[in-house]
Amino acid sequence: MKQRLNKIIAQSGIASRRKADELIREGRVTINGKKATVGELVNPAQDCIKVGNRIIGLKAKEYYLFHKPKGCLTTRKDPDNKPTIYGLLPERLHHLFPVGRLDFNTSGLLILTNDGDFAQKLTHPTYKEERVYQVKIKGTPDERIIALLKRGFKLEDGRAHFDNIRKYKEVGKNSWFVVTVSEGRNRLVRRAFEKFNYTVVKLKRIKMGKFELRHLKPGDLKKVPNSLI
Repeated sequence: MKQRLNKIIAQSGIASRRKADELIREGRVTINGKKATVGELVNPAQDCIKVGNRIIGLKAKEYYLFHKPKGCLTTRKDPDNKPTIYGLLPERLHHLFPVGRLDFNTSGLLILTNDGDFAQKLTHPTYKEERVYQVKIKGTPDERIIALLKRGFKLEDGRAHFDNIRKYKEVGKNSWFVVTVSEGRNRLVRRAFEKFNYTVVKLKRIKMGKFELRHLKPGDLKKVPNSLI
């Protein structure tokens, strides 16, 4: 059965459909040894589809929730040999890729999949999917700072804001907040607090879109049934 080429590339986990079309235009996709064209229909059971040097075909879509521990990178390999999430994952899941990233010192919910379209919808700014974090900082911002964080502030890569911020406890000289943002800009929560001279001590993502970390312990995995996507 023939299907659109960009759909097959997206289902292989290499890229979203939009990015797949870009790869095709760049001449990086071939069908049976010939350069592919945007909109082309192919049969993955019969045609040899290559993206760069990688041969692809349709795979069953897979989705996992993973509690990324602090102290590892969301990459396959690191030039400095720092630990990565793939050292914690079973080898049978090494073909999956993370939806978005968490930095080395951030823990919490990471979604793993081979579905490029799903990843695009969950991370692209157009869809405004919420990301919710628990944050522990040194000190206690006053109401003026809280208002600025919600109203908007300047960072080196443009204006940003928190969709919501709520303090839920103080322990000694530290404060705990729940912060909600709807964009995946690199280290946004950390940089926002640092702008106002507050150091983030702990940062954990507890929700992304409709998916929640709940009781998953660091390093734990949970398979999500396709019916719940």
